[in-house]
Amino acid sequence: MGVRVTVVDLQPTTIEKLKKLGRDAIFGDATRREVLLAAGIEGSRCLIVTLPDQSTRAAILTTARALAPRITILTRARYLDEQLALERAGADSISYEEAEVAMELARLMLGTLGVAQETLDEEVRVIRAEIAVRTGFTTIRPRLPPAPAVPSDDVKDDSPNDSSIRRPPNSTGDRS
Repeated sequence: MGVRVTVVDLQPTTIEKLKKLGRDAIFGDATRREVLLAAGIEGSRCLIVTLPDQSTRAAILTTARALAPRITILTRARYLDEQLALERAGADSISYEEAEVAMELARLMLGTLGVAQETLDEEVRVIRAEIAVRTGFTTIRPRLPPAPAVPSDDVKDDSPNDSSIRRPPNSTGDRS
């Protein structure tokens, strides 16, 4: 059982490339309800928003939450202080770019210094814990319990300007 992914993007070349690969892709502005409806949001279980601009991300989350109140919304945030605005807009889980970059730079530095992998992993765990204690944030912070996992053939689109709607085939949109 796979996962059907539909990418919404404003870059025509991205849409063309994805379609040539046999992927579902829609050209349009994901802040617009008709674009999200065309992408099948009402029957989707998850929405992943990866845009770098906070106000655009928040607009997409608000529109998506209005159209599909039970959908699980996962989003990126550039900075830790974006949490409240994204949660208010409807995010269920947030991955913080600022924290992830700090973690990866620490990992690279320790690797360059020849630190053993198990020590490196422990140091990264400690850094994550310190960020959580100092700021009240975790790197990925779910607002609601996650829906049961669905085995998938996930599609990874490295385009920085996409919003991917992930849904299992023949989904009813019911998160229970």
